[in-house]
Amino acid sequence: MRLREHLRDPLYRSAYALMASTVLTALLGVGFWALAARTASAREIGRDAVLISSLITLSSICQLNLVDALVRFLPGVRNRDRSRRIAAAYAASAAAGLLGGTAFVLGAPRVSARLAFLQGDRATAVVFVAAMGLWGIFVLQDAVLTALRRATWLPAENAAYSLAKIALLPLVLAAGSAHTVFLAWVLPTLVVVPVINILLHVRVLRPAARSAPDAAARRLELRGRGLARFMLQDYAGFVLGQSAITLVPLVVIARLGSEQSAWF
Repeated sequence: MRLREHLRDPLYRSAYALMASTVLTALLGVGFWALAARTASAREIGRDAVLISSLITLSSICQLNLVDALVRFLPGVRNRDRSRRIAAAYAASAAAGLLGGTAFVLGAPRVSARLAFLQGDRATAVVFVAAMGLWGIFVLQDAVLTALRRATWLPAENAAYSLAKIALLPLVLAAGSAHTVFLAWVLPTLVVVPVINILLHVRVLRPAARSAPDAAARRLELRGRGLARFMLQDYAGFVLGQSAITLVPLVVIARLGSEQSAWF
């Protein structure tokens, strides 16, 4: 009985759901890389790991700190305006991601000869740019679910994504792709992103828009000086913290090459 009462509190329920999502993602992530190590060469793993690290780092920058802003401000937006605010955040992140991805595939080969394969492999370059736009939405939708007290969806969502990555590895390998690991990493987002957002619209946003207005005494809209001040103060620290982890593989491949990057 006490446990049931405890879990009725949205704060605790969301916290436990986020923890469960993190644990599932980590465990299945270990399984993904273990399988990759047995299905792809060290050179392929090193090269694709750098693409994945670059994707995550650049996407973190291109998300414009909207992850924290959505969690902070979206609960205070009027129900009928939430869909529009979410769509605007998605569009801003996707546009920035497409620009950042294009700059990377054009500029990275000039900075490091180890990334010269992007210059001659147009298909991979196009997939990387498209993945940049989609990855930002994939990350932001988790923030939206958390802000709207639907964090309990996250364990299922991220487990489905992680399992899809594992299932795709042998399939992409059988198709003869030169970037098995990278493609297996990004392709599940083509399904996960639309499915989650359709469910979000049908199950949460549309019913809320038809309901009576929230009687909250004070609303913190997703706009104006408050938003700008919050985002600017938090943005630099977030980007530096993320880069400290995900930029290291880029340094390794630039100095030592793809195979040593795989071992790293």
